[in-house]
Amino acid sequence: MSFSAIAEMAKPGLPAAMIFFFQVVLTVVINHTLAVTGGDSAVGVYAVVKYLITFLYAFYDGVTGAIQPMLGVYQGGGEMDNLRRTVSVSFRMMLAMSVALTLVLELGAPLLCAVFGVEDAMLPSTVTAIRIQALFCVTAGILAFLGAFYRCTGHAGMAMVIAVCNNLVFPVSIILLLANLTPLGSFSVYWGLVLTDYATLLALFCALRIHRKKGQSPILLIPTQEEANGAAYQVLIQDKYEDIPRISEEIDNFCEAHGVPMKKRYYISLCIEELVVNVIQLGFQKEQDNYIDIRVSVLPGQQVALRIRDDAVKFDPTQSQEASLDDLMDGSHQEDHNELGLLLVKKVASSYSYKRTVGFNDFMVVLSFSV
Repeated sequence: MSFSAIAEMAKPGLPAAMIFFFQVVLTVVINHTLAVTGGDSAVGVYAVVKYLITFLYAFYDGVTGAIQPMLGVYQGGGEMDNLRRTVSVSFRMMLAMSVALTLVLELGAPLLCAVFGVEDAMLPSTVTAIRIQALFCVTAGILAFLGAFYRCTGHAGMAMVIAVCNNLVFPVSIILLLANLTPLGSFSVYWGLVLTDYATLLALFCALRIHRKKGQSPILLIPTQEEANGAAYQVLIQDKYEDIPRISEEIDNFCEAHGVPMKKRYYISLCIEELVVNVIQLGFQKEQDNYIDIRVSVLPGQQVALRIRDDAVKFDPTQSQEASLDDLMDGSHQEDHNELGLLLVKKVASSYSYKRTVGFNDFMVVLSFSV
């Protein structure tokens, strides 16, 4: 494997790895500043605040950890609508959580001090420190969300901007400036961490203006409209056989409008019908409603890509045992799935692949319609 390939694979994880290194440096700076400006008691106050910060990021990491696989899948598959919907829902959740945490810290600071067993002599300064730190909950949530998003969508450079600015450059410089040029004393650390988030957001917006390309959204850097080669039909249906004829007709009309010959449109409809029937027969044995996500894309080079995604039980059609067409027709080869339908799909496909991601089956079929 070449060094360039290794470097490319390391890019998404590098910003997260660097954060841990930067935190070591930042902790040294903070502890030194606190020891100089407030002594041992100030260091003790920060220990409580640090635990609370770790607690906050446990919530943020829960959200970003849940969405990262989906973001990567949607970005890799060019599914911008699904990507936008995931971002919209998860960001609103992150924002609501951040506001709630802000209120908890602001209003519950005395109670939190009691939980941590803070001594009476340290109580006023600890309550103040917690309430100052509460002011960064929303911005911290936004930056955590954006950092995870950029790592998963091919913009590791933007994630690195956040990592460097938010964990090294701004906190170190702002804390030292406040500690040496203002009468804030040990509270310069907490105000410095709050101001760091706002400075990081400003630096990020400046970097985005430079990095952004034409046709990309200003913050997420995803296409604002479908590209010329990105014509796609997508539909979400329930696990009902009666939906299949309607979907087949809509896909046929879509393909005809994008220049796919009639013979290939027939093959496409055949693939969709056989794959959907197989999913319904094999995987949907639950009492609750289930759904199948169908996407048809017209690709450059006179190709059509079909993607069937479902939440059925795990099944890899590419690993199913091959049988001859004669055995399948006379019934001597019996399987718990529609082997004949899968064989027909494989015969007409230029290529096909399967992957299981975040609890979903993804089966991709590519057909060529060159004359």
